[in-house]
Amino acid sequence: MLKALLHSTRLLLVTLMLSSCVVLSAESTFAIREDNASPQPISTAHQVFTVVVDDIDRDGRLDLLVTYRGEETIQALYQKVPRQFEAGPAAKVLGFHPDGLTHFPGIERRYVLSAEGEAALKVLEVDERGEIKEIASHPQEGPFATTAFAWPGWGTSLAVTPYEGSGLFLLRNFQPETAQVEKEFILSKPEHRVPGEVTATDLDGDGIPELLYTTRRSRTLWQVSYPKNNQEPESVAVWKAPVGAPRHLVSCRPKRRWSSGYLIALGIGTQNRGAFKRWQREVRPRSRIASS
Repeated sequence: MLKALLHSTRLLLVTLMLSSCVVLSAESTFAIREDNASPQPISTAHQVFTVVVDDIDRDGRLDLLVTYRGEETIQALYQKVPRQFEAGPAAKVLGFHPDGLTHFPGIERRYVLSAEGEAALKVLEVDERGEIKEIASHPQEGPFATTAFAWPGWGTSLAVTPYEGSGLFLLRNFQPETAQVEKEFILSKPEHRVPGEVTATDLDGDGIPELLYTTRRSRTLWQVSYPKNNQEPESVAVWKAPVGAPRHLVSCRPKRRWSSGYLIALGIGTQNRGAFKRWQREVRPRSRIASS
């Protein structure tokens, strides 16, 4: 049962990733069938901007939380039976020009919105009646994407990347009830502007995730490791793409022990086309990034 659930989870996640370029131009998103048939469209009220996959109503089936940027609204789509979704009530709580949405870890149904147009991070919650409301807000200049991660002594923290600028913000021990933080760190490389969305993944198998992101204008991949001995976190360049504008980073785990692979989307190809290429970094002494 668990294996089947994990399988369907991966299928749904992969499908949403692959259809992300479609939902920006059509008022529908897609779910894939377990028999590997063609993806089936899911009708939505408006053009979808962001999708979060989560079991919102705690019934064991994955639901969708979607944002409608132009309407400044958010809505839950509940999977009542396999691959059939029912729309819950919409809530106009996003504000002007909202960007990314991420699930905040924990038993509560809480999500962090990068409310770029209002210069804030908004904590949204789905209550027992299915209503979505804002419960807290943290001032944040021009946030574009947010990633939750956990380091020893840091609780659940947030890595926030901007719509413009060069600063990556780490918000240590973020409290969703009040949106207060213990401490804020700014990791800035002025010559490498616009850091992309952060991916948290455990590279060396020690149980502590590293933070990875790209600066697409300089085609550079950066790593932020857990700072030991009370040091401050630091961004370290680990690889530079030969061409294109690498933006999104996806972690995968090959069969070999203590190795990780990454899929980087090269946003601009030699003929102004999107291109994908697989890159692998083996976590060994003197490790390096290699293309394949």
